[in-house]
Amino acid sequence: MCTQYIKHPSKLEGVKGDKMSKYGKPNISSGKSFETISIDRPLSRKSFRQWNIKKQLIAWFLVAGLIPLAIFSWFAIDKTYEALLQLNENRLVSIREAKKLQIERYFQQIKDQVATFSNNRMIIDAMQEFSGAFFAVEGELAGVYGEAEKNKLMQRYQYQQKNTTGASSNAISEWFPKKNVSQLLQSLYISANPHPIGAKENLDGASDTSTYTKLHKKYHSIVREYLNKFGYYDIFLVEPDSGHIVY
Repeated sequence: MCTQYIKHPSKLEGVKGDKMSKYGKPNISSGKSFETISIDRPLSRKSFRQWNIKKQLIAWFLVAGLIPLAIFSWFAIDKTYEALLQLNENRLVSIREAKKLQIERYFQQIKDQVATFSNNRMIIDAMQEFSGAFFAVEGELAGVYGEAEKNKLMQRYQYQQKNTTGASSNAISEWFPKKNVSQLLQSLYISANPHPIGAKENLDGASDTSTYTKLHKKYHSIVREYLNKFGYYDIFLVEPDSGHIVY
Protein backbone atom coordinates (compact mmCIF):
# COMPACT_ATOMS: atom_id res chain seq x y z
CA MET A 1 0.00 0.00 0.00
CA CYS A 2 1.28 3.50 -0.89
CA THR A 3 0.23 6.68 0.96
CA GLN A 4 0.22 10.11 -0.78
CA TYR A 5 -0.59 13.52 0.69
CA ILE A 6 -2.81 15.85 -1.36
CA LYS A 7 -3.92 19.33 -0.44
CA HIS A 8 -7.57 19.57 0.70
CA PRO A 9 -9.76 20.85 -2.18
CA SER A 10 -11.30 23.58 -0.01
CA LYS A 11 -7.93 25.24 0.48
CA LEU A 12 -6.44 24.66 -2.96
CA GLU A 13 -5.02 27.75 -4.55
CA GLY A 14 -3.92 28.47 -8.05
CA VAL A 15 -0.91 26.65 -9.34
CA LYS A 16 1.24 29.68 -8.98
CA GLY A 17 -0.08 30.42 -5.50
CA ASP A 18 0.64 26.96 -4.07
CA LYS A 19 3.53 26.69 -1.80
CA MET A 20 5.44 23.72 -3.06
CA SER A 21 8.65 22.27 -1.83
CA LYS A 22 11.75 22.21 -3.90
CA TYR A 23 10.97 18.75 -5.32
CA GLY A 24 7.34 19.43 -6.20
CA LYS A 25 5.82 17.91 -3.01
CA PRO A 26 3.32 19.78 -0.89
CA ASN A 27 4.84 21.84 1.82
CA ILE A 28 3.35 20.17 4.91
CA SER A 29 5.11 22.63 7.24
CA SER A 30 3.14 25.52 5.81
CA GLY A 31 0.19 24.54 7.98
CA LYS A 32 -2.24 24.00 5.09
CA SER A 33 -4.71 21.10 5.29
CA PHE A 34 -3.98 17.83 3.51
CA GLU A 35 -6.00 14.70 3.02
CA THR A 36 -4.59 11.16 3.15
CA ILE A 37 -5.58 8.87 0.23
CA SER A 38 -4.80 5.13 0.24
CA ILE A 39 -4.00 3.50 -3.10
CA ASP A 40 -3.86 -0.32 -3.27
CA ARG A 41 -1.22 -1.78 -5.52
CA PRO A 42 -0.59 -5.45 -6.42
CA LEU A 43 1.73 -7.29 -4.10
CA SER A 44 5.07 -7.47 -5.88
CA ARG A 45 7.98 -9.78 -5.25
CA LYS A 46 9.78 -6.86 -3.67
CA SER A 47 6.86 -6.29 -1.29
CA PHE A 48 6.90 -9.98 -0.30
CA ARG A 49 10.59 -9.69 0.52
CA GLN A 50 9.80 -6.73 2.73
CA TRP A 51 7.51 -8.92 4.91
CA ASN A 52 8.94 -9.82 8.25
CA ILE A 53 10.18 -13.34 8.80
CA LYS A 54 6.99 -14.37 10.63
CA LYS A 55 4.72 -13.57 7.70
CA GLN A 56 7.05 -15.25 5.23
CA LEU A 57 7.19 -18.43 7.32
CA ILE A 58 3.40 -18.54 7.56
CA ALA A 59 3.08 -18.17 3.79
CA TRP A 60 5.65 -20.88 3.08
CA PHE A 61 4.03 -23.25 5.58
CA LEU A 62 0.66 -22.70 3.90
CA VAL A 63 2.11 -23.46 0.47
CA ALA A 64 4.02 -26.46 1.83
CA GLY A 65 0.81 -27.81 3.40
CA LEU A 66 -1.56 -27.19 0.48
CA ILE A 67 0.58 -28.94 -2.14
CA PRO A 68 0.69 -32.32 -0.33
CA LEU A 69 -3.03 -31.95 0.47
CA ALA A 70 -3.84 -31.45 -3.20
CA ILE A 71 -1.69 -34.45 -4.18
CA PHE A 72 -3.27 -36.62 -1.50
CA SER A 73 -6.79 -35.55 -2.54
CA TRP A 74 -6.12 -36.42 -6.17
CA PHE A 75 -4.63 -39.77 -5.15
CA ALA A 76 -7.60 -40.54 -2.86
CA ILE A 77 -10.14 -39.67 -5.58
CA ASP A 78 -8.30 -41.81 -8.11
CA LYS A 79 -8.15 -44.78 -5.73
CA THR A 80 -11.83 -44.37 -4.81
CA TYR A 81 -12.79 -44.38 -8.48
CA GLU A 82 -10.75 -47.52 -9.09
CA ALA A 83 -12.29 -49.21 -6.04
CA LEU A 84 -15.84 -48.36 -7.19
CA LEU A 85 -15.05 -49.55 -10.70
CA GLN A 86 -13.70 -52.84 -9.37
CA LEU A 87 -16.70 -53.22 -7.07
CA ASN A 88 -19.14 -52.79 -9.97
CA GLU A 89 -17.12 -55.14 -12.13
CA ASN A 90 -17.16 -57.81 -9.42
CA ARG A 91 -20.90 -57.30 -8.99
CA LEU A 92 -21.53 -57.77 -12.72
CA VAL A 93 -19.35 -60.89 -12.76
CA SER A 94 -21.32 -62.30 -9.81
CA ILE A 95 -24.61 -61.61 -11.58
CA ARG A 96 -23.29 -63.22 -14.76
CA GLU A 97 -22.17 -66.34 -12.94
CA ALA A 98 -25.48 -66.56 -11.09
CA LYS A 99 -27.45 -66.26 -14.35
CA LYS A 100 -25.17 -68.78 -16.01
CA LEU A 101 -25.73 -71.26 -13.20
CA GLN A 102 -29.47 -70.61 -13.31
CA ILE A 103 -29.65 -71.27 -17.08
CA GLU A 104 -27.51 -74.40 -16.79
CA ARG A 105 -29.73 -75.73 -14.03
CA TYR A 106 -32.84 -74.93 -16.07
CA PHE A 107 -31.65 -76.89 -19.11
CA GLN A 108 -30.40 -79.71 -16.93
CA GLN A 109 -33.82 -79.86 -15.30
CA ILE A 110 -35.52 -80.05 -18.72
CA LYS A 111 -33.06 -82.73 -19.81
CA ASP A 112 -33.80 -84.79 -16.70
CA GLN A 113 -37.56 -84.35 -17.17
CA VAL A 114 -37.41 -85.41 -20.83
CA ALA A 115 -35.28 -88.44 -19.93
CA THR A 116 -37.69 -89.43 -17.16
CA PHE A 117 -40.70 -88.88 -19.44
CA SER A 118 -39.25 -90.86 -22.36
CA ASN A 119 -38.22 -93.76 -20.12
CA ASN A 120 -41.69 -94.04 -18.63
CA ARG A 121 -43.27 -97.38 -19.54
CA MET A 122 -46.56 -95.75 -20.43
CA ILE A 123 -44.87 -93.33 -22.86
CA ILE A 124 -42.92 -96.17 -24.47
CA ASP A 125 -46.17 -98.06 -25.04
CA ALA A 126 -47.87 -94.89 -26.32
CA MET A 127 -45.00 -94.27 -28.74
CA GLN A 128 -45.30 -97.75 -30.22
CA GLU A 129 -49.09 -97.62 -30.50
CA PHE A 130 -49.20 -94.11 -31.98
CA SER A 131 -46.59 -95.01 -34.58
CA GLY A 132 -48.80 -97.78 -35.98
CA ALA A 133 -52.03 -95.78 -35.72
CA PHE A 134 -50.49 -92.74 -37.42
CA PHE A 135 -49.81 -94.56 -40.67
CA ALA A 136 -53.15 -96.42 -40.57
CA VAL A 137 -55.43 -93.42 -39.98
CA GLU A 138 -55.48 -92.33 -43.62
CA GLY A 139 -56.91 -95.70 -44.69
CA GLU A 140 -59.35 -95.82 -41.78
CA LEU A 141 -60.73 -92.34 -42.51
CA ALA A 142 -60.77 -92.47 -46.31
CA GLY A 143 -63.07 -89.75 -47.64
CA VAL A 144 -63.17 -87.81 -44.37
CA TYR A 145 -60.51 -85.31 -45.43
CA GLY A 146 -61.62 -83.49 -48.58
CA GLU A 147 -61.17 -80.15 -50.28
CA ALA A 148 -63.35 -78.29 -47.76
CA GLU A 149 -61.28 -79.57 -44.82
CA LYS A 150 -58.07 -78.70 -46.65
CA ASN A 151 -59.27 -75.13 -47.27
CA LYS A 152 -60.20 -74.75 -43.61
CA LEU A 153 -56.75 -75.96 -42.58
CA MET A 154 -55.16 -73.54 -45.05
CA GLN A 155 -57.10 -70.66 -43.45
CA ARG A 156 -55.61 -71.65 -40.10
CA TYR A 157 -52.11 -71.37 -41.57
CA GLN A 158 -52.96 -68.01 -43.14
CA TYR A 159 -54.02 -66.76 -39.71
CA GLN A 160 -50.76 -68.08 -38.28
CA GLN A 161 -48.73 -66.26 -40.93
CA LYS A 162 -50.59 -62.99 -40.35
CA ASN A 163 -50.02 -63.13 -36.60
CA THR A 164 -46.41 -64.29 -36.65
CA THR A 165 -43.88 -61.46 -36.46
CA GLY A 166 -41.29 -61.66 -39.23
CA ALA A 167 -43.07 -64.42 -41.17
CA SER A 168 -41.99 -64.47 -44.81
CA SER A 169 -44.37 -64.25 -47.75
CA ASN A 170 -43.82 -67.95 -48.55
CA ALA A 171 -44.20 -69.10 -44.92
CA ILE A 172 -47.43 -71.02 -45.64
CA SER A 173 -45.81 -73.14 -48.35
CA GLU A 174 -43.00 -73.94 -45.91
CA TRP A 175 -45.30 -74.70 -42.95
CA PHE A 176 -48.16 -76.52 -44.63
CA PRO A 177 -47.64 -80.33 -44.35
CA LYS A 178 -46.87 -82.15 -47.57
CA LYS A 179 -48.31 -85.57 -46.65
CA ASN A 180 -52.06 -86.18 -46.58
CA VAL A 181 -51.88 -88.10 -43.30
CA SER A 182 -50.40 -85.05 -41.55
CA GLN A 183 -53.00 -82.78 -43.13
CA LEU A 184 -55.78 -85.14 -42.03
CA LEU A 185 -54.70 -85.26 -38.38
CA GLN A 186 -54.09 -81.51 -38.24
CA SER A 187 -57.54 -80.97 -39.66
CA LEU A 188 -59.07 -83.15 -36.91
CA TYR A 189 -57.05 -81.74 -33.99
CA ILE A 190 -56.33 -78.13 -35.06
CA SER A 191 -58.65 -76.53 -37.63
CA ALA A 192 -61.71 -78.63 -36.60
CA ASN A 193 -60.84 -78.36 -32.90
CA PRO A 194 -63.69 -76.46 -31.17
CA HIS A 195 -61.38 -75.01 -28.52
CA PRO A 196 -59.86 -71.52 -29.14
CA ILE A 197 -56.24 -70.90 -30.07
CA GLY A 198 -54.09 -71.35 -26.99
CA ALA A 199 -56.44 -74.00 -25.56
CA LYS A 200 -56.38 -76.65 -28.30
CA GLU A 201 -54.82 -79.13 -25.86
CA ASN A 202 -58.16 -79.37 -24.01
CA LEU A 203 -59.52 -81.65 -26.74
CA ASP A 204 -59.04 -85.24 -25.55
CA GLY A 205 -60.12 -86.75 -28.86
CA ALA A 206 -61.77 -85.96 -32.17
CA SER A 207 -65.24 -87.20 -33.11
CA ASP A 208 -64.06 -89.95 -35.51
CA THR A 209 -63.74 -93.65 -34.70
CA SER A 210 -60.17 -94.23 -35.84
CA THR A 211 -57.59 -96.15 -33.83
CA TYR A 212 -55.55 -92.97 -33.59
CA THR A 213 -58.40 -91.06 -31.89
CA LYS A 214 -58.97 -93.94 -29.45
CA LEU A 215 -55.30 -93.81 -28.44
CA HIS A 216 -55.45 -90.01 -28.20
CA LYS A 217 -58.34 -90.25 -25.73
CA LYS A 218 -56.39 -92.86 -23.77
CA TYR A 219 -53.11 -91.00 -23.34
CA HIS A 220 -53.76 -87.31 -23.94
CA SER A 221 -55.11 -86.37 -20.50
CA ILE A 222 -52.03 -87.91 -18.81
CA VAL A 223 -49.59 -86.12 -21.14
CA ARG A 224 -51.51 -82.86 -20.74
CA GLU A 225 -51.21 -83.10 -16.94
CA TYR A 226 -47.44 -83.51 -17.29
CA LEU A 227 -47.35 -80.51 -19.67
CA ASN A 228 -49.27 -78.24 -17.29
CA LYS A 229 -47.34 -79.36 -14.21
CA PHE A 230 -43.93 -78.46 -15.65
CA GLY A 231 -45.06 -75.46 -17.73
CA TYR A 232 -44.29 -76.76 -21.22
CA TYR A 233 -45.87 -75.16 -24.29
CA ASP A 234 -46.33 -78.49 -26.06
CA ILE A 235 -45.10 -82.09 -26.03
CA PHE A 236 -44.37 -84.09 -29.17
CA LEU A 237 -43.79 -87.79 -29.78
CA VAL A 238 -41.55 -88.25 -32.81
CA GLU A 239 -41.26 -91.54 -34.68
CA PRO A 240 -37.47 -92.09 -34.85
CA ASP A 241 -37.25 -93.85 -38.23
CA SER A 242 -39.36 -91.51 -40.39
CA GLY A 243 -39.15 -88.36 -38.27
CA HIS A 244 -42.96 -87.93 -38.26
CA ILE A 245 -44.59 -86.27 -35.26
CA VAL A 246 -47.09 -88.98 -34.40
CA TYR A 247 -48.48 -87.10 -31.38
